[in-house]
Amino acid sequence: MYGKWFLHYSEEAKDRWEGNHAQSHLWEAWAAKKPDKTQKAIRENYMTRSRQFNAWAAAARSWAASQGLQDRLRIVFVLVLEDKCPAASSGKAAFANLLTAVARDAADQRLSGFSFRRSCLPNSASEKFEFRVDGVTMELHGSWSDVKKKLRSGDAWSNDGTDYSLTKFKTDQESARSAGVNALYWTGS
Repeated sequence: MYGKWFLHYSEEAKDRWEGNHAQSHLWEAWAAKKPDKTQKAIRENYMTRSRQFNAWAAAARSWAASQGLQDRLRIVFVLVLEDKCPAASSGKAAFANLLTAVARDAADQRLSGFSFRRSCLPNSASEKFEFRVDGVTMELHGSWSDVKKKLRSGDAWSNDGTDYSLTKFKTDQESARSAGVNALYWTGS
């Protein structure tokens, strides 16, 4: 489940929070020690999404239990799909603050049994954006050859944004799985 997805590009979103190019507003809001009114609104908007996730997760767990599938359900919460959180200390603090708020919110609602994952923006998983957070797995998108050296066992890879045949994906999926990396297939159609 992805907590937040920013449009990769939108002329309409140029000066608003939605555009990926304006994602910095989210990270600035979560890095702020004394958030202003706008930053508080950004934080509250995100926490509304977090509470929606919590409600969905609770319902999914309840359904799984009623079907005898509770041991087969695995829920992963990705804070921001393809985030551009900077690796600078303020970015790492922002990510940690957001993670803490979401985890606290889940604990307040007595929710457990899901894990967190970080998803860097493809082609941005460089020193400028790439960092790991203790206890949080990583998810990268792109071709397997481009991301395999950056992932480790427990992480996830998706071919999202690439033109992959199912045959090519199956071959790379086998390589990913042998490295302990979960593979997610994406198709433009």
